[in-house]
Amino acid sequence: MIDRYASDLLNCAIENSRLEELYTYSLILTQRTDISDLSRIPHELIYLSEIISANDMKEVLLKFIGKSREYFGLLNVSIFSAVPLAYTQLTEIENKLVSAFDKQVSMVNTVDPSLLGGIRIIAGNIVIDTTIKKALEDIKKSVYRRVYLK
Repeated sequence: MIDRYASDLLNCAIENSRLEELYTYSLILTQRTDISDLSRIPHELIYLSEIISANDMKEVLLKFIGKSREYFGLLNVSIFSAVPLAYTQLTEIENKLVSAFDKQVSMVNTVDPSLLGGIRIIAGNIVIDTTIKKALEDIKKSVYRRVYLK
């Protein structure tokens, strides 16, 4: 159901040349808990909010945002690191991803201290994990394999 609503919203936005507007409002609405104080909410989003629950609405908007980014040719990239990355580091990663995927990227850096160090990049269906946590897990698996194979 969520995917269907998101796809229908995307098609409606494209057909009516309003994709950028609905995309922008969707970004705003997914960050807010109360939408009553926003002026000029597009009627498509008002209608949708009247026929589905608030939780489903947020899920539909998030799915719509993802589909819109695909339509715009953007690659969603999540970068996880133990500490916040510097602007220069993010720029270097962005340039490498743009070169590798031949697409513009939309990046979000999330701090996860449990990673201990390194970074984990999730770009579409591809995961690049160079974290210390992953290295330690791999060592642990290797030791267990050796113990059980003897």
